[in-house]
Amino acid sequence: MSEIVSFSVSDELLEVLEQLESRTEHSSRSKLLRTAIRDFSDNRKVSEDTGDQVCATLTITHENRFKLETGDYEELIGSHVHDHNLNGDCVRVFVVKGSFEEIKELRDEMDSENKVKKCKLSMA
Repeated sequence: MSEIVSFSVSDELLEVLEQLESRTEHSSRSKLLRTAIRDFSDNRKVSEDTGDQVCATLTITHENRFKLETGDYEELIGSHVHDHNLNGDCVRVFVVKGSFEEIKELRDEMDSENKVKKCKLSMA
């Protein structure tokens, strides 16, 4: 059974939603939002179901020529890939394993850096 849910978004978020809809395989906003909610829920469920230990990817986009410090979190990083996007920014994908709280802390610390443009954590 389906139920209609209405909510408000800013003009900026509406524009993002419309761009995503036009650039993906989703034929409607509803399908796009269902996919986003399902992905968010799956990530949340993995972290809850596995107890304290998780495996995840941390994708970070930052300005070129900026040294990203992983410092106290080296033991969480299994491997990583570094490349550049079409804008010349660095893109790094880290495979991380450890406690969910430590991985969230690493993500939050990376995300707080001024030169970091995007930071996304995905459960594996």
